[in-house]
Amino acid sequence: MKEALASEPLQNAPVMLSNVLGHAAEIVFALALLASGQSSTMTGTYAGRRLLLAIFDLYSDASASPDALT
Repeated sequence: MKEALASEPLQNAPVMLSNVLGHAAEIVFALALLASGQSSTMTGTYAGRRLLLAIFDLYSDASASPDALT
């Protein structure tokens, strides 16, 4: 049984979850994907900003100090 589930692609996850947990699993899975995308976007944005500030030495401005980024 576990081997069969492990070979299924991610696209089938809502169907597999709904077989186990019911219709609410599809909604939970969709919200989890949305939260994952938002987290990834925010992390990339903050990391890119810090990197560009460091590369171009823009820390001379008080509003752009590394402490202001957190």
